[in-house]
Amino acid sequence: NGAANALVAAGVDDVWILGRAAGSGDGSGEAYLTLHFDGSDLTEGISSGGPGNASKVFNDGAAFATNDIWAVGQYRIIGAGTPGYHAATYHYDGTSWDYVPNPAEGLCCQSTDLNSATGVAPDDVWAAGSYGQEPLFMHYDGSSWTIVPGPPGALGTVHEIVAIASDDVWAVDSSVTYPGFGKFYHWDGAAWSVVPGLEIPGAVQVERHGGLAAVGPCDVWAVGSYNFGVDPVLPLIERLQPASAPSGDVNGDGTVNFADVLAVSAAWGPCAGSCPADLDGSGTVGFGDILIILGNWT
Repeated sequence: NGAANALVAAGVDDVWILGRAAGSGDGSGEAYLTLHFDGSDLTEGISSGGPGNASKVFNDGAAFATNDIWAVGQYRIIGAGTPGYHAATYHYDGTSWDYVPNPAEGLCCQSTDLNSATGVAPDDVWAAGSYGQEPLFMHYDGSSWTIVPGPPGALGTVHEIVAIASDDVWAVDSSVTYPGFGKFYHWDGAAWSVVPGLEIPGAVQVERHGGLAAVGPCDVWAVGSYNFGVDPVLPLIERLQPASAPSGDVNGDGTVNFADVLAVSAAWGPCAGSCPADLDGSGTVGFGDILIILGNWT
């Protein structure tokens, strides 16, 4: 009995399947699912220590090396009052899955959960989920987990989080109200901010938390679903891409200035094929392109 919720891999012959090892509720045999694939066989991992006398589940993980893998999820303590559900963080050191305390476990009065994990490096790991009806973000710096405040007043449960760089992390949630439209979050190295999803005219329900994947800088894919109040439910695919560069930005740095004049000067003359410096599309890089730069100077 049980369920598999996530796959994390340190290599083609080093794959972990994470989830719930027994049932789907509060049976006495509740345990985290940790199955390892070594390229040919599946074996059960060992989970040591950790609180919880009821539901235990891993929802996701992040792998950095054979002996450096994180798993995140939730456990329940029956008879401990409110809250009964707590965020769980475990680390695999090459031998066993060990319980690692995190500050979200001690938050008062609301349940906490972790649904997704990502990271740039072993000392730059993120986990995200919920604290009651609020988004929950936690960061690991190589020695301990800390809670990082989300945007003020934000409500929702974070389902997916992906890291591109230390100052470029994206997450997506589901709304806590109906109709729910979900929203994106961005970490810029200093704070989390809300990035609303584009409106789908006429849609009454938009679910944006089906999945999130980073391909590269400013290139993130998100999937989910939407509907107009009646069947069918339609697939939603969204892609984050850079904003269009201002006209005259020959060197692509986001501004139009003397550096672009220099770029035009370096490409002066006939243009064969696609030439970024040929701003007026004349086939020749010349004074007409300089005039466009001067007209859009920033």
